[in-house]
Amino acid sequence: MKDKIAKFQFGMRKESERRARKLNNRGERDLADTIQIFEDQYESDIGIVLATSRSGCSVLHKDQVYNIPLDSIRPGNDVVVGDKVRLHRVVNNTTIKCILPRSAYLGRKDPYVPERVRILAANIDTVVVVVPALTTGIRSRLVDRLLIAAQSGGAQGMVCVTKTDLMDSESRIILDRSLEPYRQIGIITLLTSAITGESINELQYHLQGKLSVLVGQSGVGKSSVLNTLNPVFSIQVGDVREIDGKGRHTTTASKAYRLDQDTLVIDTPGIRQIGLIGVDGRDLKRYFPEFSGYDLVCRYSDCSHIHEPDCGVKLAVSDGYVPVPRYESYRKLAAELGIV
Repeated sequence: MKDKIAKFQFGMRKESERRARKLNNRGERDLADTIQIFEDQYESDIGIVLATSRSGCSVLHKDQVYNIPLDSIRPGNDVVVGDKVRLHRVVNNTTIKCILPRSAYLGRKDPYVPERVRILAANIDTVVVVVPALTTGIRSRLVDRLLIAAQSGGAQGMVCVTKTDLMDSESRIILDRSLEPYRQIGIITLLTSAITGESINELQYHLQGKLSVLVGQSGVGKSSVLNTLNPVFSIQVGDVREIDGKGRHTTTASKAYRLDQDTLVIDTPGIRQIGLIGVDGRDLKRYFPEFSGYDLVCRYSDCSHIHEPDCGVKLAVSDGYVPVPRYESYRKLAAELGIV
């Protein structure tokens, strides 16, 4: 991806130089000044996609939002929320000329066509995995999948637990224990509440100046978190079900919201499961850094940490040094990827 971006930037630089020399040969202006003019003009034509639909997309350019119909998007430009696009503006007509190379993304396998990759958000800095506060802790397997999806796509992951106002002190202790394995490997975890405002300022601090995406199951409180960050959004939210503390899902399509001049947050529809892309059996281990060190004492250098004897990782699990839920997530993912 870095090579593509570098190649793209090099091409734009060469094009600027070519056009600048053409003007300079006519004695109109200094070469360096002309190059800067063309580069500034190029940068000024770049917008970011806020939302997409079957009829087109909305693009933020500076402080103005352009609603671009589908027939004004050039063929082959499959835009997603977060894409940086180059606009072509003539009088009152605005079209998308091209999509710039994506620096990072959150993607998943298409649940209906597994061979197809579905990009949920592009050019993101942070994936915020949103989960509800449960009396039994968190659903670690789904959290692990989403964190791996974030990291494999080039983004950072963090965990945001919502609805902590519904918990008693004992449940909160259990929840905190279930989050400790993530803290030990450097994942930021926040306990938040849209009702009491708990840790909302801290969450805003971690989102500041970035393009982030909120992802999680339906009804976990993603939209409520956004409304708390900025009440002006007034995003529709569903009532909380008494049986499990979850809300009824209301978000039907991904949409980016602008917290301030430099901060965008993408709200996404709920997902039931996520099929990983760009991850195979050979590099699955690197998404479980708590294995590091223990794998050095395995009998076999290519140990899968599943069935081999004298496995340092399995020994660490049995001795309590590697959390059991994390290891079980690894085993399940390994089975899906064909590691036996």
